[in-house]
Amino acid sequence: MIVVMCVVLFVVGSIIVSTALFSVNKQCSSKNQTVCSLSELMLLLDCGMVREQLADLIHQQWSEWMRYLFENSVKMEGSVIIPTHLVLRWKRQMVTTYRNLPKDEQESDLEQADLILDLILKKHHHKKWLDDV
Repeated sequence: MIVVMCVVLFVVGSIIVSTALFSVNKQCSSKNQTVCSLSELMLLLDCGMVREQLADLIHQQWSEWMRYLFENSVKMEGSVIIPTHLVLRWKRQMVTTYRNLPKDEQESDLEQADLILDLILKKHHHKKWLDDV
């Protein structure tokens, strides 16, 4: 699940950075100024909002994961010990590609990916609406 989240974030981050750089690098032909249309400006502003919202979502996912980990670990003298069955499961998942995961484990990764896509698609829909105004 963590690997899938990292890959999705890398791809999303790359798209956002590429879009922003493309918009910022456009030069006005009569003056040496950076220009962009209203819709491009909204996209640039929106990218910052999406980045913050993605960071918030990732933090929520991490927090839930840590809560789950601590709840399923043995507490001992201020430390936690992860049970063997969980260590074995997570080690197996770490070295298994998404395609080779069992369907139920793929579904768990898809649920996390859906949260990220929902956030991005909502922002994209909002931006499209602004372009149409």
